Amino acid sequence: MAIECREESFCRYRLADLVDIDTFAALAKVQPRTIHSYRHARKTKYAVPEPVAVVGTTPVWTRRQVFDWIDTRPGQGARMDLFV
Repeated sequence: MAIECREESFCRYRLADLVDIDTFAALAKVQPRTIHSYRHARKTKYAVPEPVAVVGTTPVWTRRQVFDWIDTRPGQGARMDLFV
């Protein structure tokens, strides 16, 4: 299976360091469809980072990206209109 890297330096990660949408969602304690919708919400506080690579048709992120996003994302029920 081919790996299409967004940035060459990210292609050096071990497969164990990469997570797909299902794992991303599990770590964030949300449904995979939530991550999918956040992925397309690029200009909001909920937007997830760009994947570092695409394996087949599956986007993958580094665990560091996922945990950084989890640490900075607004909590459930956050009033996003206050950040405008």
